[in-house]
Amino acid sequence: MFAMALTSTPSKITVGDSVRWTRSFAEYPAPGWALSYAFVMSGESIRVTGEQSGSSADHLISIPAATSADWTAGTYSYQAYVTSGNDRFVVETGTIVIAPDFTAQSSGLDNRSLAAKALAALESVILIRTSQPHLEYTIKDRNMRFAPIPELLASRDKLRAEVQREHALERRRKKGGSLFKAVKVRFT
Repeated sequence: MFAMALTSTPSKITVGDSVRWTRSFAEYPAPGWALSYAFVMSGESIRVTGEQSGSSADHLISIPAATSADWTAGTYSYQAYVTSGNDRFVVETGTIVIAPDFTAQSSGLDNRSLAAKALAALESVILIRTSQPHLEYTIKDRNMRFAPIPELLASRDKLRAEVQREHALERRRKKGGSLFKAVKVRFT
């Protein structure tokens, strides 16, 4: 049994979940027009076609759990388009996150952003480098030069700021607020 249908394209679907949503387009009513979605990501492509929602002119997209279970997690770009005979029109574009199914993970999941992973790796390098007094060494004809600690610290600070911005955006998303800060302006 499906949960209640959404009335817009979802921003996130979890692999292995059932999902359904309806869309209404006055210019392209069902059943005269068929609504389809094309989700694409590097190396991946998903196609979904809707049907008429009951006796209304709405389009219903219904994806069973068994279908989404085969999807690869990631951020996809999508186009929603309607077709009727030889006519085809794109009615919506956007991005959607296909989130991983945690129950299908056998060895855990590192769901951190690239910036968070890079920050952790850089902090490990800094920790190791603080116990090494030399910036470079030579063995036979090979020379190895390490980045100076101040450069590593500057890179760490930039990554920390990026990770903090990501966390702030995530907190705003969870609260349902705007992802952008309001800028108040007064004209005199």
